[in-house]
Amino acid sequence: MNKIENANKYIEENKSKAKSKPLYHFTPPIGWMNDPNGFSYYNGEYHLFYQYGPYGLFWDNIHWGHAVSDDLVNWKHRPVVMAPDIISDISGCFSGSAIEKDGKLYLMYTGHIDPNLGFDIVHKEIVQQQCLATYHIDGTVEKYENNPVIAQRELPAGYEIRDFRDPKVYKKGELYYCVLAGRNENSRGSILLYSSSDLVEWEFVADIYRRPVNDNTLFECPDLFEIDGKDVLIFSIMPCSPEYSEDVKQQVEYVIGSMNYKSNVFEEESRGIIDYGSNYYAPQTTQNKDGSQVIIGWVSDWSKINKEFVEEYGYNGIMTLPRRLGIDSGRLIQTPTADITKYEFERKVVKDFELMGELLLGGNPLNLHLHVEVDKLDSVFTIDLMKNEAKGFSFTFDPDLNFIKLFSSYKVAVDKSVVCELGGSVEIDVYVDNHCVELYVNGFAFTFLCYDFDKGHETSIHTQQKQLIKCLKHTEIAGVKIE
Repeated sequence: MNKIENANKYIEENKSKAKSKPLYHFTPPIGWMNDPNGFSYYNGEYHLFYQYGPYGLFWDNIHWGHAVSDDLVNWKHRPVVMAPDIISDISGCFSGSAIEKDGKLYLMYTGHIDPNLGFDIVHKEIVQQQCLATYHIDGTVEKYENNPVIAQRELPAGYEIRDFRDPKVYKKGELYYCVLAGRNENSRGSILLYSSSDLVEWEFVADIYRRPVNDNTLFECPDLFEIDGKDVLIFSIMPCSPEYSEDVKQQVEYVIGSMNYKSNVFEEESRGIIDYGSNYYAPQTTQNKDGSQVIIGWVSDWSKINKEFVEEYGYNGIMTLPRRLGIDSGRLIQTPTADITKYEFERKVVKDFELMGELLLGGNPLNLHLHVEVDKLDSVFTIDLMKNEAKGFSFTFDPDLNFIKLFSSYKVAVDKSVVCELGGSVEIDVYVDNHCVELYVNGFAFTFLCYDFDKGHETSIHTQQKQLIKCLKHTEIAGVKIE
């Protein structure tokens, strides 16, 4: 029995042990999940591949899991499609992307080779190269016989092969392009651009983006796409060395500008952060069937702080809801694209009322929409989620000073303020789904993870003075299936 058959057999025999899952956020059948991969619309379905360790609850032995959906809400698990089983990926099939060519779906991914064989890792001995595979309609994947297709020979002098990963492939004109994360001559992050006419023969184009050396950052999971005539480059950031772990936060950033294919430089116009929460990383985009750009990310937990919880639940890893991307005044904005309204169990809508004090709402899972017209004299209001007598998530909005105060008393603690452009009208969408909270405020996004056993199930809105609420929609969700 080969590695893929072993993995699928293990999943089938053990998936019933996984419990306490979110209702409408994607989770693996059992085991560990991290980065979304190969997110694409192909043959009438959305495909979501992902980094997958079926046998344990923390990162290890990385395969590619697979699921499909026709509406980005209901997902159906499919068998594992790739396992580390050839020389080029013997230590792991790492992150990558998908693209359709001649009616076929091609997967490009990083093959990871770690020669340390269980001993203390010597990072400079690690090799990461880019491999190609073909996805077939029957759900099987055939790896290209001459992998890797982008190897040491295609890497310019001065760049290291150990952090050379996460290919995102796209087509422009007659050529295919690929953006890759690399470690440059300063041992810091660069985003590298490659081109090909056939997905097999690739050549280096340029180092299109890097940060100053004293930023001490390394990049992962780059993505390059176009919205409304502007090019958008996104990437995940981590410290380039453990010595900078206190100074460099793991987060996802974007740059809006223009990719100049003559000078081979990304010309930056504005930049920002994709998600202001504590648990978001390694997103990937695809083009929706309506032509819009959609992004999905990993609700991440880098530490083992949740070890006791995930051991009880039998899985570790959640994906965000897919989000539609747009650009407004030089800022990347996000709104949930998954239509969960047809899965509403109970919906309450109240319009044009004044709130003074506290309004209690129940439900987890739920969707809450709030439209507040701000009076600058009486503008501060708070939303509490997953609330019980002792704990909760608290979001305090101060449109007069343009900031949101975030606080959580759960195990993954949060205590910070984020400056946002709230203005005179605040549109808020909240999604609470068992262990996951997603908050959207005027296009800003916040993602949080809470695996705690003792979390509450109440939602409340409260003000200290009268506040005009233009619209409140409170919805409890039922009927979604992830199977």
